[in-house]
Amino acid sequence: MEDLGQKLNHYKESQDTSSSHILHLPTEVLLLILSFVTSKTDLLSFMLTCRKFGDLVSGLLWFRPGISNAYVYKEMIRIMRISPEKTFWDYKKFIRRLNLSLVSNLVEDEFLYAFSGCPNLERITLVNCSKVTADSVATILKDASNLQSIDLTGVVNITDGVYYSLARHCKKLQGLYAPGSMAVSKNAVYTLISNCPMLKRIKLSECVGVDDEIVVKLVRECKNLVELDLHGCIRVTDYALVVLFEELEYLREFKISVNDHITERCFLGLPNEPYLDKLRIIDFTSCSNVNDKLVIKLVQLAPKLRHIVLSKCTKITDSSLRALATLGKCLHYLHLGHCINITDFGVCHLLRNCHRLQYVDLACCQELTNDTLFELSQLPRLRRIGLVKCHNITDHGILYLANNRRSPDDTLERVHLSYCTQISIFPIYKLLMACRRLTHLSLTGIRDFLRSDITRFCRDPPNDFTQSQRDMFCVFSGDGVRKLRDHLSSLYHQQQQINRYVNSQNIGNLRDDGETLNEIFQYIANPATPGQLPPRVQELVEARRRNRNQERIMTNTVNFPEQIRRLSLLPPEQQQALPQPIRQLIAQATASPLSFPLQDQEPQPQQQQERGLGIPPVDNFSPVVDEGQEYDEDQEME
Repeated sequence: MEDLGQKLNHYKESQDTSSSHILHLPTEVLLLILSFVTSKTDLLSFMLTCRKFGDLVSGLLWFRPGISNAYVYKEMIRIMRISPEKTFWDYKKFIRRLNLSLVSNLVEDEFLYAFSGCPNLERITLVNCSKVTADSVATILKDASNLQSIDLTGVVNITDGVYYSLARHCKKLQGLYAPGSMAVSKNAVYTLISNCPMLKRIKLSECVGVDDEIVVKLVRECKNLVELDLHGCIRVTDYALVVLFEELEYLREFKISVNDHITERCFLGLPNEPYLDKLRIIDFTSCSNVNDKLVIKLVQLAPKLRHIVLSKCTKITDSSLRALATLGKCLHYLHLGHCINITDFGVCHLLRNCHRLQYVDLACCQELTNDTLFELSQLPRLRRIGLVKCHNITDHGILYLANNRRSPDDTLERVHLSYCTQISIFPIYKLLMACRRLTHLSLTGIRDFLRSDITRFCRDPPNDFTQSQRDMFCVFSGDGVRKLRDHLSSLYHQQQQINRYVNSQNIGNLRDDGETLNEIFQYIANPATPGQLPPRVQELVEARRRNRNQERIMTNTVNFPEQIRRLSLLPPEQQQALPQPIRQLIAQATASPLSFPLQDQEPQPQQQQERGLGIPPVDNFSPVVDEGQEYDEDQEME
C-alpha cells in the first residue's frame, strides 16, 4: 500500500511539474505560440483547458471581433448587453479593434452605444456607417483613452462634439479620417490639434473650418505628420503650403483638391534640390491653376514620387510629362484624366521612361491616339488602364495591346474604354483572350456592345442613373468578364464556320446581325437538316450573289471604256436587254464622255452597310474594314 501511495504521489507530482512548464512561460511567449493557431475551433478547445489559457485565448478571440454578417451582429448586441457580473469574462476589456465596415448597412446608434465602456479600444472603423450619429460616436470615445485611430469615412453629420470628445479623452490619437466634416467649426479643429500632438495621419476633406491658420497650427503642433488630406478645403492658400513643405520633413502623402488658390508659388523659397525626398504621394485634383512650372518644381523637390494625381489640371502640357518622365522606375501610379492639352508625344515619352507604371488613367485626353496604346502595351507591370472618351482610339490600338500581352503571367486587371466609339468586337475578343487576369472591362456607350446577347453579362447600373444612362451602360466585372470571354469565343467559332461556308458557295464574306449569322450557323452545324436555308438567310445570300455579279461586270467594263463606247452603238432594244449597271454606264458615257474612269484606275468596292459581329474572316483579317476593302490608316469607323 505504501508503494502504491508513493507511486500515485509521484505520478501526481510529475503531472503537476509537466503541466507547469508551459504555464511558467511568459505571457508574451504564450501569445506568440497561440498566434500560429489559425483555427478558431482549436483555439476554443485550448481555451477550455484552464483559466490561464482561457484568459489568453479570450484576448485573442475578442481582440478584433469578426462582425461580418447579420447573425454575428445580433449575437454581438446580445452579449454586449449582458452585465459583466453575469459573464465569466468582461469582454469589453478585450476589445482593441472595432471594425463595423462589413455590416455598415446594419449599424445604428443603439448598437454603437453597446460598446461604450471599452477602455482598451485602439482603432475604430465606421466606414460607410451612415445610420450612426455624432452623439453615439462621441459616447464610445469617452472611455477610449488608448485610442490611436478612428475612421469616420461615410459617417454623415459629423459635428463639433466628436472633435471635442477626441480632444478631451483621446490624447494618444495618431490617425483621424473624417471626410464628412462639413459642419465642423474652426474652433473644434483647433482644439483637437492643440490636444493631440501625436497626430500623424489626418483627413479633413471639405471641412469649411480649415484655413491657413489651421494648417499652420497643425504643422507646428504635429511635427510627425506623414499624411494630410485637405480635399475641398477651399480656404487654404499657397501661404499655408509653403510652411507645410518647409517644416514637415517626414511628409509622405499630401492631397489637396478642388482649390483654385494653389499655384506654383506653393513651393516658393524651397531649393532646387531633393528637399522633399520622403514624399511619395501627391494629389492636385481639380486645382485649376496648377501648371507646368509647379510640376517641374515638384519633380525637382520630390524625385521619389510614386503616386501622382493631376486629374482636371487643364493647364499642364507635354512639358509636365517630360518632367515626370525623369522619375523613371519610381513612378507607379499616374492619373492625368481631363488634361486636354497633353498629346501622344508627351505621353509616349513618359511611358518609355517609367516602365514600372501599374496604373495609368488618361480619360478624356482627346488628343491621344493609338500611339499611346502601343506604348502602354510595352509596360510589363500594367494593371489598370483608363481611356474613357479617348475618341481617337481604334481597333488597331486595342490589337496592339492584345498582341503584346500574351504572357500567362500578364498583370492587366482593369480596362476602361467607355465611349471609345471606334472600337468593335473583335479586338475586345482578342484582348479578353490575351489577358486572362482581366476582372473589369467598361464599354459603356460603344454601339457594337449594346446587344442583348452581350449586355446580359453586364453588372446592374447604379440606381441613380437615368433611363438613357441605363441604356448606354455596359460594364463587366468579375464573373461577367469570364462569361463575356466565353460568349465571344463561341461567336468567333461560329463566324469561322460561316466564313468557310459562304466562301465555298462563292458568295464572299457575309455580314449581318447576330440572329441571321446564328441561323446560318445552325444550318451549317446540322447538315442533315432538309430543305434550303431559312428564307431570310436565303434572300440575303441571293442579294449578295447579285451584288457580286454586278460588281464583277462593272469592274470588267469600267476597266475597258472602249467596250462601253461600242455598246452605246447598239440599237435601243438591245441596250434594254443589258444589265442595269451597264445601261447606267452607257447613259453616263452618252451624257459626258469625259466622265469615264481612266483605264488604269481601280474601282472602289461598295461600302458595307452592316458590320454585324465585327469579326473578320479568318484567312484575311483586317481589324477595321471588310474583306476586299483597301485599308486606310486615317479612316475613322463609327
